Parts: sequence; C-alpha cells; structure tokens
Amino acid sequence: MKYDKPSQTAWGVAAICLGLSVDRSHPGLVTQDYAETLAHLMRATGEMSRFSVRFFQTPIGLMLLRRVSDKSLPGQFQQFGKRKKYFEAQARDAIVVGAKQVLVLGAGYDVLCLRMAREFTDVTFLEIDHPATARAKKLGLDSLGTPSNLKQIPVDLADTPLQEVLSEEDQWDETACSFVVAEGLTQYLREDVVKNLFETIDSNTGKASRFGFTFIGWREQENRPEAGPFTDKFLRSVAKRGEPWIWGMAVSGISDFFAGTPWKLIEDVEVAGIEYFACVGK
Repeated sequence: MKYDKPSQTAWGVAAICLGLSVDRSHPGLVTQDYAETLAHLMRATGEMSRFSVRFFQTPIGLMLLRRVSDKSLPGQFQQFGKRKKYFEAQARDAIVVGAKQVLVLGAGYDVLCLRMAREFTDVTFLEIDHPATARAKKLGLDSLGTPSNLKQIPVDLADTPLQEVLSEEDQWDETACSFVVAEGLTQYLREDVVKNLFETIDSNTGKASRFGFTFIGWREQENRPEAGPFTDKFLRSVAKRGEPWIWGMAVSGISDFFAGTPWKLIEDVEVAGIEYFACVGK
C-alpha cells in the first residue's frame, strides 16, 4: 500500500466498533470495556474528536454508520464486531494452551493487544502495521500508557518480508508457542505474499502455535475478490484511497491451500457476510 496517511479502513472499523457498542440489535459484540479503551485511543491519536466519538455512540450516529456501511457492503455492519469477538476468543484459547507471545499483523486501531497485555503480563504482545497508521496509534498508546509487554513495529508488509521483520526483532522468540492474527489483511497482499506469510509464521513459531486470519471470497470467472452486490464500485473505491483488494479465496479451496503444510483448521471456518474467519494450528 503506497500511501503515507493513516488507514481510512482502520478508521472506519474503529467508528463502526464504537457504534456497535451501543447497538441493541447486536448486544455483546463490542463490550463496553473495549469501546471505552478504543474511544480514548482514537481521541488521543487526533484521528477522532471527542464530539465524533460521542456522535458514533448516539442513535443518529449509529444509524448513519449502518447506512454508510450497508451502502458499500450490504449486511457487513455487524461483521466487524463479530470479527473482534472471534479473534479475542481465539487469542484467549491460545494463551490457555500455552502461547507465550501474540503477534497482530495489520493491527490498525485494534485494542486487543493493549487490553490483553494488561491482563496477561507474562505474555509478549507485538503489533505490526503500516508506519503511517502505527505513528497515529502510538500517540493513543502513549496517552493510555503502553504496557511494558506490548511493542509496535511500524513496517509495511507489502514491501518488507515478515521474515526480515521477525529476524531483526529481539523480543520475538521463534521457538515459543505463539498466536498470530492477520485480521482484515490478506486481501491487500498478493497470493505469493500470503503463502509466504504462512510459511514464515511456521518457521518462526514453536510447537502448538496458532494462526487466526480473515480472508475474502473470490470470483473465479472474473478472477477478482468477492465484495458483494456492488463489487465493481467497492473495489474501485478502496483502490482509489490506496488500499486495493487483490487477493481472496473460495472457502471450498481452503483444504487445497494448506495441503502439504503443517497448518490444520482448528475448527470450521466462520462466515460474516463476504468475509471468512479461520484459525489454523500446527
């Protein structure tokens, strides 16, 4: 992604999560604790004003967020809350079975690491994201007080191989049981980069490690990602703002994708609109 501004997509996800925290039609998708931490973070980054944060948590703001979301991706409004809930559950399960480090790729303004680093002080938490977004988020983390076991790594994985990043990171233990998250990331990467991502995580994590990720469906006949009934318009819009979707996979092809690798599905793939959630382990 060739841009030097914080991700608009990450901003939009944050706004929707704030709205979902007061959405009575989807109770519990975004907890009050998560929303309060996110609200403080977004204000401290300067990416949202106090008024904006409050507005997104009003009935009018919630209605506006839902309309804007459904206009581009019908039915996707609640997807982001489901995604947050799913990966927090997977992270907690991984820590229960022995994960000593958690790595979030393309973290955006997500506060999973911030919240869990405070709770699990014996686990190392690392976030990797595009430098522009990471810089903005750092202002928020500094304001909230960054836990000593949480570290940001500002890197664009479209340009710098993950192997290079991890090999230079002294806080990463390649022999440790780990949990890695790639939430809302793979659609921005080439297929060879996605495959290399799984190979790199395999070679840089210990036994029983897990990898949770999302992926987008694929239109085989048109050879492009699936983005719902307004695919043409949506793909043009994300490309225009410097965040093009270039990869996806039919859910029926996931077994073939992991054939010959150590990765196996831990449970059935979950679907939320056009997005799929999956967790693999080795």
